[in-house]
Amino acid sequence: MCLEVLVQIADGAPGRIGGKRLAELSGLVVTSSRLDEKPALHLSVSGGCSCAFLAKRARHRNNTWDLEPEHVPKLLAAIRALNSEAQKYRLVACWLNGDVERTEQRTTGAKLLQLVGSNQLGENVVYRTWHELRDTGFQ
Repeated sequence: MCLEVLVQIADGAPGRIGGKRLAELSGLVVTSSRLDEKPALHLSVSGGCSCAFLAKRARHRNNTWDLEPEHVPKLLAAIRALNSEAQKYRLVACWLNGDVERTEQRTTGAKLLQLVGSNQLGENVVYRTWHELRDTGFQ
């Protein structure tokens, strides 16, 4: 199985950020993908899957990812750029065709930065950075 880190910007986001700009700001490889059958951006360290984000001796702890410390700053840079330019987005890190049930959690961009920085990014948790209950932004 391969790790996939995906970002989906809401249709009603205050700003848009494309893959090219996100790659420039973060140093990551950003390609087009899909999340829940809608357009998304795929984040990776060197192209292909996102497995390079995993620590070399990754342990599975409480359904959180054990991230490679060397690559965390790039992921944090991507989240900062999304917080600044898009503001309304979803981010998920999941095994491709994995068996952990997907959940969704509302959060703030600042809290998401904190989760990633402290190596607490949940497995197959979709972090949504806005709070409107009716507007999913993904029609």
